[in-house]
Amino acid sequence: MAKRRRQPAHRKPPLRVHSSGRLHVLVEEVSKELTEVLSRVSLDHWEPEEKEACEAELRQAISCATDSPERQQVLFEKNVLGTVYTRANVALDYMKALPLLLVADSLLAVRPMARATLEAFARLDWHCEPDISPEERILRAFTDFRQTFEKISGRRQGLQTPDGDTDELRDARSLMSQQPPLLKSMVDEEIRRMAEIVSQRHGTKRCNESKKFVGPTKAVDDALERALNGPAAVSWYQIFSDSAHADAIALALRLIHRHGSRRTYQYSHTPKVADHLMPLAPVILLMFNTLLRMSVYWRIDAPYDDINSICGLLNRHVIEHGDAAVWES
Repeated sequence: MAKRRRQPAHRKPPLRVHSSGRLHVLVEEVSKELTEVLSRVSLDHWEPEEKEACEAELRQAISCATDSPERQQVLFEKNVLGTVYTRANVALDYMKALPLLLVADSLLAVRPMARATLEAFARLDWHCEPDISPEERILRAFTDFRQTFEKISGRRQGLQTPDGDTDELRDARSLMSQQPPLLKSMVDEEIRRMAEIVSQRHGTKRCNESKKFVGPTKAVDDALERALNGPAAVSWYQIFSDSAHADAIALALRLIHRHGSRRTYQYSHTPKVADHLMPLAPVILLMFNTLLRMSVYWRIDAPYDDINSICGLLNRHVIEHGDAAVWES
């Protein structure tokens, strides 16, 4: 007797959240304004702001790490320019998700994305210290690249050779597994040389500041403190981290009630405009400050006045309409 195929379980489609409501016009306005402003941030040219003078000093600093002209070119293009501008692109890419989440059919995703964006800008901010020397910029880029490479090479170590691979593919995989330790050793030596130069010229304290990332909470808090010209009232990174974990469950339980069965939920009420917009305030502030600091040394085109005005727009909406529901009935 032929085996009977199991039929897929029939489940009712999930209820559409807020299907009878309309998104508050102020939330739509902020989303539209932020999207438009972000579209005008340009990282088209990966180079120092003062191209000839700054590039010359960076290349001179790199020559302390290696005598090979070919290696010096790789370090300048990949490890320095590539690291700084990739950090900037990652932070802006995260930032572009926030206005989309504001108007999405989701009430819990803005804060976790705000946390990721804060951390990305804090990492970029570390590279954009305006008063550090070329040697310190090089050491920070080398350190960042080294940590990223270590994580990537760790994943490569887990590659297994399938039984059906040809000898050529096996040799290629073997070579790939041998390269990371060799390159790591080379990068470690270059970092050691640069650290020695920075320590000699600028002291051990500044050398240590350029050799090590601080943890994400401190990195974000320190960056926001600089942006505010004083300590922040709260640790925003910690708040958003809590929101991404335990607080998200607490908020979900507050927002939903059981509907009919154990597995189907629907929102019983919505957050206020202030709840939804406030997570953007520290992120936009840090973005504004970091991109401004970046422009001191690195080439970037951004509408700083318009970014700053969005902070004012958020503040005005939260003060005047913060108690209104995000979704109008």
